[in-house]
Amino acid sequence: MSNTPCLRVSSITGQIVFHLKPIAAANQGLVLMLHGPLYPPEAKGAIPQKLKLRMMCAKTESDPVFYGYDQATGELDVDWSLPVSIPSLLALCYN
Repeated sequence: MSNTPCLRVSSITGQIVFHLKPIAAANQGLVLMLHGPLYPPEAKGAIPQKLKLRMMCAKTESDPVFYGYDQATGELDVDWSLPVSIPSLLALCYN
């Protein structure tokens, strides 16, 4: 399986709202990348904001772990272990 998005949703203007792709190791989980607006709005050098949420397959749920925010790329990096829904979401990527 490649690491390319298996589901991509765009707004009416063609901007990507979010995409979903499997984590490199099959059945390990999914990465949900949410794309937000520019920040600061209306400023020179505004950066598009992103949330990179890695949803990891697990037997028990954990609280989300925030790894940091990269001001240069506007990306917030979060891991979250979840026991539910991951297999059904993975089916989107493998079917």
